Amino acid sequence: MNARIIDLTGQTFGRLTVIAFSHINERRYAVWTARCICGAVVAVPGMDLRSGNTQSCHCLQRDRASIAVAARHQRQRELRAALATA
Repeated sequence: MNARIIDLTGQTFGRLTVIAFSHINERRYAVWTARCICGAVVAVPGMDLRSGNTQSCHCLQRDRASIAVAARHQRQRELRAALATA
């Protein structure tokens, strides 16, 4: 590993825990292998981890979308119930 690369091994960023250095990409960024809390293993540039741009393997986005859909369905059920009693 290059002396200029900050060792992120063992650190947690959002849902990702860095497990190992992977490689230097074409933009000359250090890429790290990280394990998500859902069990997926992903390669992520260290810059994206440290800036907060990448916090999961995309399971966070899926979870937020499911919560939003469930909330929308709940509002629709409540509106239908209110209209039925009116």
